[in-house]
Amino acid sequence: MQKVYKKIATALGIGAIAALICTALALTNPFNTWHLKLADSLYTSQNPSDQIVIIAIDEKSIASENLGRFYDWPRTHHAQVIDNLQNTKAIGIDLFFTEESETITRDELLKTQNIEIYDPFLAHPNDLKLAETLSDKVTLARIAQDPNLEIFEEKANIGIVNVEADADGVVRRLNPKDSFSSVISGINPPYEEMLINYFGDPGSFQRISYTDIYNSNFDPKDVENKIALIGITTPKIAQDHKPTPKNTAQPMAGIEIHANAIQTMTDEAYLENQSQTSQIITIIAISLILAILLSFLNIWIGIGIAIAISVAYYGTAHLAYNNGLILNMIYPFLAIILTYFGVILYRYFAELREKKYVKGAFGKYLSPSVMSSVLNNPEALHLGGSKREVTVFFTDIKGFTTISEQFEPEVLIEIVNEYLTAMTEIVMQNEGTLDKYVGDAIVAYFGAPIDQPDHAKRACETALQMREKLAELNAGWKAAGKPELDFRVGINTGYVIVGNVGSEKRFDYTIMGDEVNLGSRLEGANKKYSTNIMISESTRTAVEGGYDMRELDILRVKGKKKPVRVFELMARPGMLSQIGRDLMVPFEKGLKLYRERKFDLAYGEFVRALQIYPDDGPSKIYKQRCEVLRNYPPAKDWDGVFEMHTK
Repeated sequence: MQKVYKKIATALGIGAIAALICTALALTNPFNTWHLKLADSLYTSQNPSDQIVIIAIDEKSIASENLGRFYDWPRTHHAQVIDNLQNTKAIGIDLFFTEESETITRDELLKTQNIEIYDPFLAHPNDLKLAETLSDKVTLARIAQDPNLEIFEEKANIGIVNVEADADGVVRRLNPKDSFSSVISGINPPYEEMLINYFGDPGSFQRISYTDIYNSNFDPKDVENKIALIGITTPKIAQDHKPTPKNTAQPMAGIEIHANAIQTMTDEAYLENQSQTSQIITIIAISLILAILLSFLNIWIGIGIAIAISVAYYGTAHLAYNNGLILNMIYPFLAIILTYFGVILYRYFAELREKKYVKGAFGKYLSPSVMSSVLNNPEALHLGGSKREVTVFFTDIKGFTTISEQFEPEVLIEIVNEYLTAMTEIVMQNEGTLDKYVGDAIVAYFGAPIDQPDHAKRACETALQMREKLAELNAGWKAAGKPELDFRVGINTGYVIVGNVGSEKRFDYTIMGDEVNLGSRLEGANKKYSTNIMISESTRTAVEGGYDMRELDILRVKGKKKPVRVFELMARPGMLSQIGRDLMVPFEKGLKLYRERKFDLAYGEFVRALQIYPDDGPSKIYKQRCEVLRNYPPAKDWDGVFEMHTK
């Protein structure tokens, strides 16, 4: 055992050294450019918004005889285009209007203003025409230190159009404060520097040629209630085409870069770089876990694991990106390389004793068969937290407080230990995982740490076997003059977080989440209906046809907003007693009538059910409800849901 500890300690030391080197590099970040280029590979094809349309000043437009030479276009052209786009939601113009239109003669200027005295501040008629079409629906672009003419800035919204490329020339970010994109979208993202989420290659957004808009040669539905962005898309007359992470080989027009920025804001598809703290935690986790795994596996499997972790991290990075987080693409991989070669060097001087760590850490939770599977397939055991579907299993002894007051502690401890031992053995026989004991309660789950496609069936079978075992135990206790016990079971199937929880020195492999809480609530809900085994609808669906059961109610348990259908697990197929089969007929009919608000008829069915089995708790409950509801009908929006106010 001492050698094992030494091997683990050495492995942790190697992992710590690798983590320390990579942490130092992560803090100084000398390979940031490499990270940026590798992170660009995480971009995947998405759908550009159909609510954004680019009015493209393209080659067709600059070649149009109708429009004339681009550099000589009068501003009345833009006024006409704005007029033709009145049914849009918003208009953004990525052009600059910093200089007055070309002057005209004094007499012509006075004539346009209908005045006789010359005013040097009179505006050019073309500028006036454009100003007349501007409104708070229109956003004009400007460079930070170079405003447009005052006559335009007074009428329209103004957005700073500057975007800065990274050291490698790729545009990945912008300052959203007062930016062209944020002003048009009406959104101020909570970032000093916003990463742009690109939704396609250059040319992915819908485009309509500027000349077609000018000549009204388009379908108005193509721009109706959309954001229209007017800008230059041909590099022949623009210098703002920049490489982007989506396609560094094909530069993207500045107006389309802003289209992507706008969609990033409107879709709230924000991207964030992984924090340094998170990077360090990832580096440390990868280094230490990989070091330990490599120390207990042969070299070839170790190579496979190192590659698997690398692939898994890259896959996780893709998944994280799709959820708005860009993971570091350099230092975790470097940690894998350093840790691998460090452990290989150590292995020349250390003895291989495989799987001791996993066995020591998880043996108390798992049955021997599950443990064997884990040891043979350690990759099936997800250290740390992971989300997976399991079936949770809660039991509690009925009336334990009352029993404990009637018998000596020594007697009580003896029978409780005998009870827990027998019931735990059944959990283990069905390859369940024991989570914990809470006093006399048992908490277990099926489906983790190894996959069990039939985990719901295993849980149901465990509950029925426990009931059978309880009958044997009670017979023995009764003969010995000891108290008899009874217990309730709550079973629920759903997605939970499974993993190690606790401190660095002490932790437990456990489950967490709403589905766990629901399983606990179902165990307690048995009290209300005088039932023994209550399961959720998700569990019932998972074992469809495998057991005899009946629907009990639609409950909204304490702490949950969404109601859930619950069922009583009664017996295996063909094992239900004749009384049980006879009881099911009026009970199910009564429940149907109850849901249809036919409370008088439902009352009669539940009375018939009680004539068959007078102690049936659910029938008693519904009989009482019908007695009240037939005299005091519920509101019209009554949905039949019963609110549980206690655990």
